[in-house]
Amino acid sequence: MNETNKPRTSNAANADNDTGRSSVNYFEFREVCKAFDDRPVLNRVSFAVKRGETCVIMGRSGVGKSVSLKHIMGFLRADSGQVIVDGQDVTHFSEPQFYAIRRKVTMVFQSGALFDSLTVRDNIAFPIVNIRRRIHRQAGKRIGSRRCPG
Repeated sequence: MNETNKPRTSNAANADNDTGRSSVNYFEFREVCKAFDDRPVLNRVSFAVKRGETCVIMGRSGVGKSVSLKHIMGFLRADSGQVIVDGQDVTHFSEPQFYAIRRKVTMVFQSGALFDSLTVRDNIAFPIVNIRRRIHRQAGKRIGSRRCPG
C-alpha cells in the first residue's frame, strides 16, 4: 500500500482520546511506514475503519495487506507513523499490552485457518472450547486429588 492506493483518508481528531470511548474509528493508520530490507511495503499509509463498519483490504501479492493487519495485532511494528486501535495509540505497546487488544480483535489470515470439517459456528467456538479445556486441566493439576474439608 502507498499513498496512491490508500483506502480512505482519516480524520485525525477521531482517535485523539486514548480511552477509545469517544473515538468514531475502531482502526486507524496515520502515515504508517514499514520497510523490509530497505524495500518499502507501507509508504505513509493512512486510513480509518469506523466502529461497526466492514472493510476489505484487497490487492495483489506484496502490497502490504497482511503487513497492515499484523500492525493492528502488534505482530509487526511501524517504522514510523501511528496505529490506533479502539481509540488507543498502540504504536509503541509492549507485548503484554497487546494481550488486551488481541482479546478485542480477531482475524483470520489467508492460509488454512478454518477447519473445513466444522461449521462456521464450530470454527468460531473452537478456541473458546479449547481455552476452557486448558483451564480445567490446569486447575486439575493444581488441585490434584485434594479433598475439600468437611
